Order: sequence, then structure tokens, then C-alpha cells
Amino acid sequence: MKLTGKDAASFCLNPKPAPAILLHGEPESKILRKYQSISERLVGENAKTEMRLTELSGAEIRKDKGLVIGATKAIGFFPGPQMVFIKNGTDGLSDLFSDIIYNYQEGDAFLIVTANKLNTRSKLRKLFENYNLLDGWIFNGNELIDRLGRRTSIKTGFIGNHGNVFFGTNEGSLFYGTTTMESFSIMPDHVQNTDVSSLFYSEDELYIGSQDFKQSKGISQFDLASSSSICYVFEETINMTPSPVYSLFHSQNELWAGGDGIILYHNQKDDYWRTLEQSMGVPQGQVHDIYGNDTHLWIGSSRGLGRMNNATLREDPIGIENIFQNIAIHDIDSIEHRLWFGTRAGVFIYSSIQSQLMQMSDVGRKNFPEQLRNVVSLEQYGSSIYVVSDIGIIEFDIEEKEWNLIFPSGIYSNKDVYSMALNDKFIFLGVEDGLIKINKKTGLVRDYVFSFIGRVNEIILDGKEIWLGTSNGLIKFLWKRHL
Repeated sequence: MKLTGKDAASFCLNPKPAPAILLHGEPESKILRKYQSISERLVGENAKTEMRLTELSGAEIRKDKGLVIGATKAIGFFPGPQMVFIKNGTDGLSDLFSDIIYNYQEGDAFLIVTANKLNTRSKLRKLFENYNLLDGWIFNGNELIDRLGRRTSIKTGFIGNHGNVFFGTNEGSLFYGTTTMESFSIMPDHVQNTDVSSLFYSEDELYIGSQDFKQSKGISQFDLASSSSICYVFEETINMTPSPVYSLFHSQNELWAGGDGIILYHNQKDDYWRTLEQSMGVPQGQVHDIYGNDTHLWIGSSRGLGRMNNATLREDPIGIENIFQNIAIHDIDSIEHRLWFGTRAGVFIYSSIQSQLMQMSDVGRKNFPEQLRNVVSLEQYGSSIYVVSDIGIIEFDIEEKEWNLIFPSGIYSNKDVYSMALNDKFIFLGVEDGLIKINKKTGLVRDYVFSFIGRVNEIILDGKEIWLGTSNGLIKFLWKRHL
């Protein structure tokens, strides 16, 4: 991992343990001061007197390479971490250092090497920059080694068209970076949700919920700008009933989380939680989606539909709820001043102005014979509404008022779809084991199907980034023109 400028200065002041570190540049006195700062913080000021610090020169090692190998593997008389310092390292020692790094094991001494200023072609520089990762991890091309020397194999991975690399490991860690390895690091672990079933993006805040509430333990709030997070832990938060979280909605300092026949409500201004139950208007079953406006909250579940007054937090039905009894509601959205419901029985549209519930045939001409069922997601983009169902992807042209089947489900191998997101060129589908990208214009399909991703329950597009809420956790992809 290459660090320069402020990042390098910050690392010297607060270094993280790493199997090997290279410091190079001019003048030599400046490099030695950086070494001294790192050394004191990693092994302590008394490391040398306690024989936990071995200092060697490049010239000594060239005469006897066994000196440095023996020093890194030596067992100290005093407790505490050990370090081996090599002054004036050169390209000729790269192979030796490579052997030491990739044979690093728990208990071995840290290795710090200093050198004069090295150009980009330097073998020594490439060794450290290409394979030294953040947080002390090492990548050797076949496996990853953590700062304790524990090895984990790469289970799967891919290289994106825009130069991003993603690796999933057999112990569940996810790494991302660039093909040049100038940036390569483990995904942040401060988000405490290991299986992400719901995401909601609002004002640079990403709200994260999980079905496995026993393991994930709560709801996370992740600030994308600062990479800081808060986790509201069920067992530590008053009036927050432990529950799987299937859906999230945030508006005006209020957070709503749909669970099993309940909604967890958080007033962020006053910082208190409440559990809203069926007696207050929450329908039975799993709360799949929540949509709110200034006055009301609409709640869609696996067993039907509910409406709640925002001010009183009490049930406020209008009569259409009975129509959806025992009909699964998967998605709710407000489009063209109407409420759109994606359900097991198709698409329904409610006009509050006309107090009328309509089906898709009531708002436009249907240009395909198949019956539309099991609508899992619907999204508006521009003058079109896109619907994912068991027969494929349907586009509703708002201006022409026409329904067209634009991509039959066979185009994505009839995979079960759990989520959808759109931009001007592509449709993204979340499936059981990854992500599918469909070019709107050409119909070209790209599969990004890897076991480490898991089932993609939610997709959030945010500029250059795609956030995936999956059964294996929160995953971030960088977005440019292509994935």
C-alpha cells in the first residue's frame, strides 16, 4: 500500500501493526525520524534494551542473509512485539524480503526497511507497494495474510472495466482496490450488519437493517462522507424490540424500520425509540416496504396493506386495505402524484385525488398477453416506470400510456430477482448470488455473479458508487461508465 503526504504523516503518528513497512526518500535524517516514530509506537521505547529490536544494515545482510531471517523468527526473552530494522535496503534484497513477507507467521518480528529515494521501476518499491495493504494485510497473488500471519485464501473475485478489483475470501472478508494496487484495502468493518436485507439512503446517510437480528444485533447508520457509523443495538436501546428488519424509510429526522408485524420508530431529534404494533395499524406478516409523506405512512407486508397517521402513530385506514388482505405487498412508491403498489397480484395504482384504486390496465394500454404477477420492484426513471415481475421487465411509458414487455425473464436466465436500480443506460438487478446489468438500449447482459456477494436484497445507486445490501453484508462497488 502506497502512502504519501498527509496519509504517510498520519500513519507515522498512529501506525497500525504490519508485517513489513518500507520508508524511502531524502534526506536520510527525515526517513530515520519516521522510522523512530513508528518503532516507538509499535514496539515501545525500551524495545532495544529488552532485545526486542534488531538493527541491521543492508551491507551486513548482503554478506549473510541468514541474519535477517533468524532475527524475524527469533523468540525473545522479554514479552512484547519484536521488530527488525534494515537500514539502506536495495533492489538486490527484494527477493529476500519477499520470502520473509510471504512466510510471515503470527509471532514473527515486524520488518521495517529504509532506503534512499526509489523510482517507480524499483523492485524493492514495487514489492511493498503492490502487496502491502491497509491494516497490515498482505496479498501475494494467491492468498491474503493478516497482521498476525494468519492466511486466508481468495475464494472469488473479479476486475471491473474501470480498474477496480474485488476479492472475496474464504473467511468472509471483502477487499477492493485498483489494478495498479495503489489503493487496495479491506471493506470497513464498523458497520455491524452481516446480512443486509434493507437499505435506505437519505442525505449522505445510509441506513442498514438485517434479517439475522441475533447476529447483526441492530440497525446501523453509516455516514458516507465521513465513513463513521452508529449502531443502535437491540439489547442496549430502550423500547427497541429485537426483530428482523425487512424495510427502512427515513424522512424529516424520523426513521421507520419494518419487522415481523411491527415497526421500529426512531425520533432522531429527541433520540427515542418506540415499537409500533398491529393495534396501531401495522399489518401482519413481514413488513416488506414503507412509504411516507407529510401526513401518512403506508406499510406493505407479506399479509397486506396498512396506513398510519404520522402525527398520532395510529391506524388511519381509508378502505382499500381490505382489498389487499393476505396479498403480499413488495414495493410502494409515489409516482406522478399517485401511489404505486407492486404486489403478488400485479401492479395497483391509488389516486388520492379521485379516491380510486386502479390496476395497470386502467392507466394505460397493455401490449403483451401475459398476466403480470409477483411484482418485486418498481422504479421511475425519466418518463418511464420499470417493473420487475415473474415474466420479466416491463416498461410503462408515462407520456404514451403504454405497457411493454422490454426484457423477458429469460434474458437473465429466469433468476429470482430481489431488487432493482436504474440509471440512464442500465438496469441493475439483484439476484441470489450477485448482480446483473442490462443495457437498456442494446439488451446486452453482464453477470457479476460470485458466491461471496450472496443474495442482493437492496441496491442503492449513489453517483459513482453502488451499495449492495446482501445476505453476506454491505458491499460497495465504484461506478463510472461501466461496472
